[in-house]
Amino acid sequence: MKTRSETLSQLCGTVFDLAVLGGGIVGAGVAQNAAASGLKVLLIEKGDFASGTSSRTTKLMHGGFRYLEQYDFRLTRELCQERGLMERLAPHLVKDFTFMLPLERNRKLFGMKVGVGLTVYDLLSVNSRGRRLHKRLNLGDTLSKAPSLDKGRIRGSLLFHDCITDDSRIVLEVLKSAESLGALTLNYVEALDFQGSEGRIEAVRCLDRVSGEEIWIKCRACVNACGIWSDALLQKADRSWTPIVKPAKGTHIVLPMTAFKTDTALFLPTDDGRYVFAVPWQGALMVGTTDHDYDGPLDAPTASPAEVQYLLSVLNSYRALDPEEDARELCPDDVIAAWAGCRPLVQSGGSTGGNTASLSREHLLFEGPHGIIGLVGGKLTNYRMLACHVVDAVLAKLVERDSGYGLISTARTDKIMLGGWTDRSDYEEFRVTVLQAAGRLQLSLPTAEHLLASYGKEALRVMEYIGRDPSLAELISDDFPAVMAELPYCLENEKAVTLEDILARRIRLAFINQKQCLTVLPRVASRLTEMGYWSEARAHRLQAEFQASLVKQQGYLP
Repeated sequence: MKTRSETLSQLCGTVFDLAVLGGGIVGAGVAQNAAASGLKVLLIEKGDFASGTSSRTTKLMHGGFRYLEQYDFRLTRELCQERGLMERLAPHLVKDFTFMLPLERNRKLFGMKVGVGLTVYDLLSVNSRGRRLHKRLNLGDTLSKAPSLDKGRIRGSLLFHDCITDDSRIVLEVLKSAESLGALTLNYVEALDFQGSEGRIEAVRCLDRVSGEEIWIKCRACVNACGIWSDALLQKADRSWTPIVKPAKGTHIVLPMTAFKTDTALFLPTDDGRYVFAVPWQGALMVGTTDHDYDGPLDAPTASPAEVQYLLSVLNSYRALDPEEDARELCPDDVIAAWAGCRPLVQSGGSTGGNTASLSREHLLFEGPHGIIGLVGGKLTNYRMLACHVVDAVLAKLVERDSGYGLISTARTDKIMLGGWTDRSDYEEFRVTVLQAAGRLQLSLPTAEHLLASYGKEALRVMEYIGRDPSLAELISDDFPAVMAELPYCLENEKAVTLEDILARRIRLAFINQKQCLTVLPRVASRLTEMGYWSEARAHRLQAEFQASLVKQQGYLP
């Protein structure tokens, strides 16, 4: 990626065909599609890329099995197809993973219903790449995969397939793809005001939150991809704008893998008619999510004690208590990380009584003040399809201004690989190259796999830092495979600005073990100061800001 200074230098005097506001997965997808279509594109994000909802998901590229209960076959079909496609387009980031739904002894009718649902799920996956059929497991096979399940509660399970990913890294890969196609991207640039006439945008007044300088961005079309912040943005253009977004808060917790032994992800039915995932991810067990109406601060949602206890209670209800190991139930002291995010659901007009689980996960494409095109809703899995719909609307808007745009059609982003690969075989061959290079640098296998999964073909560029300075092979945290070489790489090549950008979204330590992250903060800040990236004063300020954020996120602790 270009540096921020390089990108800023290209803004002066440029009139963009499209300004995309919002650097989450939808905005990134729109920028990629529009750039691939030949448009001159600029994307801005008021914080860091993926710093909102797009870094706080359940890390799944999934077909939406639970949406079948709402008879939403079209959405589930689309998600199944896109899941298979993304497994091919981003083989380093999107991986097949088995999921197990335990069958309870006293709910045989429910088990039959779920079996029928998974059969439909398999049928909706027909023609998708990587389709795999579900199967039924007996109690013995179930416990061999998930030894911590309570054999007194269950009689077997249903095993099915979805994909696991890293949400914020997917966003970065799509942004890198957009840049390779000619787009410009900037984080920490906030839209303040708009200039234009009815139905016609001309410019966006922005604030560079790093330098404090004001920037005017001239554009012919504008997309609002701000998710839960969409209404607040449009109210800057028109104070009478009626809100259309219903924020739904989802909380996740993370536990050590020893807290609940399982080799597969678990899809746990709850007593209140929902499902909770328990997913092995990055060497820990991620459990989530809650789903509730939310009216608090959008910029900094945190996990509440009640939400953490709810997730623990679901896990405890399925967990066998082994007298030889740990005869107590899991409690908040066992949690090593927790985070909350807000989904941008479409406002339905009626009260949900605090429960947003029944609201549709469909998206809404709309036009706002000055002809700003907006999209809310959707899923991480189908971001590419959402982007196609948005860019179609953008092109229609541009044709109103200049008929020459009618010659442009939306790009075939279903053919564009992410991560720098040309095809799947390129990935498989390069993986061998990375492992060999790691061996020469005496890096562990987990570190080599981590670098490949995080950076794709850029993994070798990260290793080049170690080649120049072997001390950068040091682990950032003893129980995590990331190495010090990633710090300068992220600052120089991925527009990271703060410690939180690096340790939360480029490297996921802050989402996996907040206590370890707090421990390593001084050492990381000191290392970047020694390398000349930051002054001692700046490093101290960034460390204090991130430390305060991590402590705030741990408000669930007793």
